Amino acid sequence: SYTDLTFLDRMTAHHQMALDMALLADERAGSDAVRALGREIVTAQRAEIDTMRAWRARYFPNAPAPGPMTPDDMAAMGMGGMDMDALGAA
Repeated sequence: SYTDLTFLDRMTAHHQMALDMALLADERAGSDAVRALGREIVTAQRAEIDTMRAWRARYFPNAPAPGPMTPDDMAAMGMGGMDMDALGAA
């Protein structure tokens, strides 16, 4: 269904943002505990992204590629105001 496809696309994008933030933590965090947590999150998010991409390919093989998440999409997931560029520059 359209709802399932939309869920997979938005959750994949959401998990990708978590992965990106965790990679920053692993590279830049000042504490060993935060770096370790970043590595754990990277492992978990990569596995979940792989699963969702496999499901999308299996169940929606002819669906067009997803577009980028909009600010409204992010706000709906409680991610409003998140600026990944600013986080990366911090």
